[in-house]
Amino acid sequence: MRADSETLDVALTVPEGEDVDRMREVVSSHLDRFAFREAPLTFDWVTAPLSIAQPAPPP
Repeated sequence: MRADSETLDVALTVPEGEDVDRMREVVSSHLDRFAFREAPLTFDWVTAPLSIAQPAPPP
């Protein structure tokens, strides 16, 4: 997870064979609930190769 003043980037890793759309819905509904003052939020889902989706190592 990475945030700046305009965006929140989240890497969602879904096990093979699982329902990606359902997982996106779960994450988006939770974020909308936590950010209720700003909800509904806009989500721009991007499918990335696993090597790109891996979290960066801590500094």
